[in-house]
Amino acid sequence: MENGVTDSVSLRSDETVNWPRVLGHSQITDVYLLALAVANRLKLVQTLSKRGSVTTF
Repeated sequence: MENGVTDSVSLRSDETVNWPRVLGHSQITDVYLLALAVANRLKLVQTLSKRGSVTTF
């Protein structure tokens, strides 16, 4: 990628995700984005969308 961020993070590794802390299928995207941020030494920011749900960047 142009900015040096890699998107080659696997959630299948036991070292990547603490699965007992994941409460449901709706958190998979959040877990992936968090793993991606950690792997690339980035910060994860949460904002509220117009409908009141949490959007993660």
